[in-house]
Amino acid sequence: MWSTFFDATIEAYVLYGSTYTNAMPKHLLFLLLWLLPCHSLQPTYTLKVCQHKTCTKQHNSINRPLLQIVRDLIPPETLGIISIEPSGCLSQCGLGPNIVVRTKSTSEEQEKLYNGVDSPQAAAVILDVACGIKVSPILIAACDVMSKAEQGKF
Repeated sequence: MWSTFFDATIEAYVLYGSTYTNAMPKHLLFLLLWLLPCHSLQPTYTLKVCQHKTCTKQHNSINRPLLQIVRDLIPPETLGIISIEPSGCLSQCGLGPNIVVRTKSTSEEQEKLYNGVDSPQAAAVILDVACGIKVSPILIAACDVMSKAEQGKF
């Protein structure tokens, strides 16, 4: 209910500009603009990246922490809808590195475990499939270049 109210208010503000704001009491406009960031910054997706030593050992081929790679792949415009957190063991050590994607909807929460996330390409596919976030090929290439630079393979 509130999200519809906020969206309609902001849409009206954008459409009618100052005419709309002059018709609205200033204290109400201030209140709406103050509440809007609280409403819009609640993440819809939470990615938990395993930091257990078994997963990090299996991830040595890239030589960069998987948590950092996932953070680097997130486009700036999606930072309000996604949260990335380190996690302890996710109980699938033999299949790691592992990431859990938790989806929050209005009615329920869902979790999905992804195994074998051993490259920026694999992390980008998870972001696309699980969260609907298209990762730019330039960001994926940049992660590859940064990994090679840290390994001294230039």
